[in-house]
Parts: sequence; C-alpha cells; structure tokens
Amino acid sequence: MKLAKENPMKHLLKTSIFSLFVAYSSVFRLEASDEKVWNDEFLDLGKGSTFYVYKQDPSVYDTTAIGSIMKQPLIKQVYINRKVAAGPQDADMKVVSNKISPNSEGDFTSVKEGTLEFDSAHTYAVARQVYDMWRGTIDTIKQDLEISNDFQRIERYWDARDYGILRINAHAGTGANAYYSRNGNVRELKFFDFKDDNKRKVISTAQSSDVVAHETGHAILDIIQPDYYGTSKLQTGGLHEAFGDITSLFFILNQDDLAENLLVSTKGNLHLPNFAAFLAEEFGEAVGLRSLRDADNDYTLNQVEQEAHAVSQVFTGAVYDSFVRGFNDACKIMRGQHRLTQVLQDTADYYRRLLLHAIINDTSGAPSFGNIANTMIDLSVSHAKTSNHYLKDLPWKAYIYDEFARRGIVVESHVAPLKPEDKIEGKVKKVGICGTLPHKYISHQAE
Repeated sequence: MKLAKENPMKHLLKTSIFSLFVAYSSVFRLEASDEKVWNDEFLDLGKGSTFYVYKQDPSVYDTTAIGSIMKQPLIKQVYINRKVAAGPQDADMKVVSNKISPNSEGDFTSVKEGTLEFDSAHTYAVARQVYDMWRGTIDTIKQDLEISNDFQRIERYWDARDYGILRINAHAGTGANAYYSRNGNVRELKFFDFKDDNKRKVISTAQSSDVVAHETGHAILDIIQPDYYGTSKLQTGGLHEAFGDITSLFFILNQDDLAENLLVSTKGNLHLPNFAAFLAEEFGEAVGLRSLRDADNDYTLNQVEQEAHAVSQVFTGAVYDSFVRGFNDACKIMRGQHRLTQVLQDTADYYRRLLLHAIINDTSGAPSFGNIANTMIDLSVSHAKTSNHYLKDLPWKAYIYDEFARRGIVVESHVAPLKPEDKIEGKVKKVGICGTLPHKYISHQAE
C-alpha cells in the first residue's frame, strides 16, 4: 500500500482552556467510582468525537502518489460515535498518561502529530474501534443464529464490565515491547519506545495501529475467555497471540480505505506480499526483519520453536490461507454483482464471526488449535443451514480442514466427511513467503 498523506493538521482551530472546561467538565467528568454506571455510550448523529490516527503502521508510506516528494506516514480522521471524556476516556477504557481534552466540538484533533498527546489520542481511537469491531461481531452472531448459554453469559459479562476498565499508556517506558496485562481487576495496555538497531531512530510502538490492535485483541479475548490468560498450555497461549495478530488483520480489512488499498496494491492476489499480512513493519524493520510477523506463512507445528508467539504463527497462517481461499471463491461467484472490496469485507466479516463463535463456544478453558478448528468446521455447517448470506454455501469445512491439517494440527470434525471434490490436494502455491522464523516478538506479558 502506498497512498499519499495530506497534512492533517492544517486549519485546526485553537481552543482556549476555559472553553474546554465550560463545554465538557460538567458533562463528561468521570471519576473511577462512576465507571460501571456510565451506560449512555452512543450519541445522536451529529455528536461524538473525531480523532486522527495512523492508518496502519508508520513505516507504510505512499511513494506512488502523483506529486509525492517526501515519505510521510499515512494519517486519517476517524469518527467515534460515543460519549468520550477528557483523557480520552469512555465506559470501557481510559488513557492514563499524557491526557488530552476535547475541543469545543468534542473532537480530539487539536493535537500535533509527533507529540505524546497525539499518540494518546491515536492509541485510544484504534483500541476503541477494535472493541467496537468485536462487540459488533457478537451482536451479528446473536441476530443470525441461535446462541448458547455460554454466549449469553459472555455477553452479560461484557456489558456489565465486571472485568474493569481498560487502562491505556501510550508511552509507558523504554524497551522493544508492548503488552496487555491483568492483575486482579486492573487491565492495562502498555506501549514502549526504543531505538532501532542503528540507534538512530526512536520507535514508538503506540504509533503502529497494528501493534495497538494486536494488544487490544488480547484484552478482548480476556473478556471472552478469561481462563485463557496465564495458561501453561502452549497452544492456548499461542491462540492468545494468534488472536492478537488476527485482530490486526481483520481491523485492516474492516477499514474501507485500507481494504480498497489492499486490492489495489495486490490486484486481488492476497498471497503477494502485502501490508495486511505483515504485522508491525516499523517494529520489525527496527530489529532487522521485514515485519514482526507475517500472517501469510506455511509454518507447521514441527517447524517452529515451542514458544507461544512462534506457535501462534501456525494458527494464524491456517486462518489466513483458509480465509483467502474463501475470498478467492467468493470473487468467482459474485463477479459483476458486488465490488471486490465489498466481497473482501464480506468474507472477512463472515470468517470473523466463525472464529469468534468457535472461541465463545469453547468450554475447555484451555483449547488446542485443533479444538478451535473443529468447532469452526462444525459451525460452518450450521451457519450454512441457518444463514442467508451468499458466503454460506462455500466449502468452508474444506478450507479450514485442509489448511489446519497440512500444518500438523489434528482436525477431527463431527460433521460428515469431506467430499472428494471438496478436498484440495497438494501444497498451496505462495509468492514471496519468508522461509525463516523471526525470533523477536511482542509479548503480552509484563516484563
């Protein structure tokens, strides 16, 4: 992806401290004791807050735009249709350092790129969008399918916010790291700064939407399945890391402009090297890698180090490849009926529902990769029976079975055996896949 960035800070209105206080202190003041009772989250259209965010990762530039002279990070403005207080802070999360206040219009755009306050606003806005993406996925499943008691329990748990508000610190210290942690009822996202291998450039992990989405993914999974956190089981730990990477992938695909840019940059071939599959390019380059991880990989369980981040790539690769196969076949049946960007996003939404439903339905407390894959296969069949979605008739069980099984993951579905025409023989051909395993990772555990 290489698109131009216009200067987002031009023509910003300056607002006095007095007007900020008058406009917002009486309405939005939120003390710690109020957190659980702040239920009026959504606002009428015409209200809410806007933010500037890095589109994907600070190192992803537009060098192809007409008239482009300098490499600049891609920044865009996003709209949050919620009640947001100074911090920023809402009913689910709050920034705890380098806080900022909204302007008289309720927006957090009167901050300059490169400041600590800009990073605070950016980090909050990305985390907020990730929360909304996964909560919206739960609501969509609820509307379309008959849901289990476990599903209803998780929904109540989420809405009651008994797990505590999420604290966000965009500049928590020095180190090549970012993590999510839970200690009692205190849940935190912490992002750190470090110098690259040449000691010339300071990398702020909070500036990467990839990294923020990944760490927020940990927080989401901890709400849905709190028993997964701190498990000693390798594949459950790997699932936590994979869920973070998959959250980053789906977050990109959920953005209209980024989904369009992805198709432009790959011409629809998602097995070409691309910014959606690459996680945290700037972080990776700073430590001598192309990116921190690559979702489009062919790693098997016996090829990777027996460590949660390394093992996670096997699960992520199976998800990515089965998703891409669904997208490719959906393009064939919907060609001329829908824009390819819509098909891409529809496929991402459908797969995201399938994955989340499988995780919610897990009752083991510490699943293997095969447990989740098996449930996804079973649900793909039940989805086909109940959903009117045009993607329901695709052979999802073949995609999922084949991509997980070829990576050495034991998949034994309870559904009918695959038909011969559903089985895919041989290895999927890839373009530009790295054959080496990175050994530097982002950790979700505190240092």
